[in-house]
Amino acid sequence: MDDAAQSLDVMEKTDVVLVDGDLLRESPFERFSTLRFMSPHAKIIVLHSGGNPRLLAFMLQAGAEAYVYKNSTSEELIGTIRSASSHNDHVIISVSRSDSKQLYEKSGLSVREREILAMVAKGSSNNEISRRLYITVGTVKRHLTNIYSKLQTKSRTEAVNKSLEMGVLSFDQIVSHRD
Repeated sequence: MDDAAQSLDVMEKTDVVLVDGDLLRESPFERFSTLRFMSPHAKIIVLHSGGNPRLLAFMLQAGAEAYVYKNSTSEELIGTIRSASSHNDHVIISVSRSDSKQLYEKSGLSVREREILAMVAKGSSNNEISRRLYITVGTVKRHLTNIYSKLQTKSRTEAVNKSLEMGVLSFDQIVSHRD
């Protein structure tokens, strides 16, 4: 078996992968997808230096089991690895208060505005949205105006793209929940 084949064999059998979040800043989707392809059953733990709530949102949507500081103590890191490998329904996150606040308040959109934005992302017209939500077309337009203002965009397409970029909406929400 050559070195490349042996490396692939090892990656396929790996239980936990620790990855430097700085390596994922450029092309995170491609790099994370490659990791997931090479180690489909591995728990992926992202080590970060802080200050990037957008990367955190992406990593969580992509299926990372943990997102922790690079400067975590060895005890914290060992605990994270043990927890990630034994709990399929838990996500471990270690971020500063300012990062968590920024992540939580990333859009300022209300629940109704996010609901309308998701429907826009799926291609629904204002009339379709109003019928489905039992509100007037004028109310839909008012919500869209508020969405554009909060996201600092000027169109439906811009709002959807920015919400995907910010992690307000995920591709999975749009594709897998088509009406």
